[in-house]
Amino acid sequence: MKSIRRFFRIVSILLLFLISIILLGILKGVIRLFSRTKGDQMIFYIIKPFCTLIRWICGVRIQVEGLENIPSRNGYLVVGNHYSYVEVVSTMSVVPAVPVSKSEIRSWPVFGHAARIGGTVFVDREKGGLSGTYIEVLMKTLTKGINIIFFPEGTTTDGTYLKRFKSALFVPANRLKVPVLPVVSTVTAINGKPVPPDHRDLIAWYGGASFVPHAMRLLAFRRIDMKFKICEPLIPDYDDSSIDERRKFAKQVQSRMDAALREIAPDYQGIRDE
Repeated sequence: MKSIRRFFRIVSILLLFLISIILLGILKGVIRLFSRTKGDQMIFYIIKPFCTLIRWICGVRIQVEGLENIPSRNGYLVVGNHYSYVEVVSTMSVVPAVPVSKSEIRSWPVFGHAARIGGTVFVDREKGGLSGTYIEVLMKTLTKGINIIFFPEGTTTDGTYLKRFKSALFVPANRLKVPVLPVVSTVTAINGKPVPPDHRDLIAWYGGASFVPHAMRLLAFRRIDMKFKICEPLIPDYDDSSIDERRKFAKQVQSRMDAALREIAPDYQGIRDE
């Protein structure tokens, strides 16, 4: 049964991505002939239903608190805790946003092409000096009324703690004075049973684990239950030319997420200053 379930999901996801690449790629290209902004906005509006369908195919069911905290006007920054690829898609099924992602994904077969069409902002972790360039790109995206999601820890963990937040990508929201919306999540059960502390890697993808074997195992699960908490947004207002001020705001966001995780994740252990 697990093999059949996995096969059905793999085929369904690949077909969905291939169809989307062809149809949305053509549609986006045509619209951008007349207006680049409208072409990008069109893809943005499709993100939420697309991610909802992916989540449904994978058997991920979610419970969400704090929907009333989602800003009524698009063009804001979404930040989340990062432990896998499951929470990325699931978060985007609740709050539509284009992701900031590591540059390696750009070259992935099928998924990399889909990410480019979807407006993903790719960041090269080895070239930190380019942060100014990325800030400009993110500001242009936000001013189009498109939300952006990124994960300020900069990498994945096992989901039981928060790493120290990187501060540079909060700057676009500060310069535009748009909301920063913290969203936290945790996996509450797999196949109806709680996840044992020593089996976090059933969901969490971290520590250099190979993607394909991890995804194949995850796709065999009958059901994954997750809990989300959407925190109250913050409107940044600080001197972003000061690294100390940048870090101070990042810590504000992290503290809000830390408090939220303590409410929804029983095995959460707090912030690690790494």
